[in-house]
Amino acid sequence: MTRWSRPKSETPSARHTFARDAYAVRYGHIRTIVQALDNDQFDWLCASAAKINCESIAEYLTELVRDQYAEAKGQNNE
Repeated sequence: MTRWSRPKSETPSARHTFARDAYAVRYGHIRTIVQALDNDQFDWLCASAAKINCESIAEYLTELVRDQYAEAKGQNNE
């Protein structure tokens, strides 16, 4: 095993395959999200990403998901 490799059970693709199979959810593409937005929504998305120093829309969407996840977990623990 190299310095950067993980055990097979911990690889993201193994986890993602399980989630995709368990919930029947497709990955889709960020392009699909961007194309569905109107100009104002797209401008807001780009400005919001830049405001927190994200280098890509993908990075910003990851942060949004993490924030929502943390909020949902916090509400479930109360």
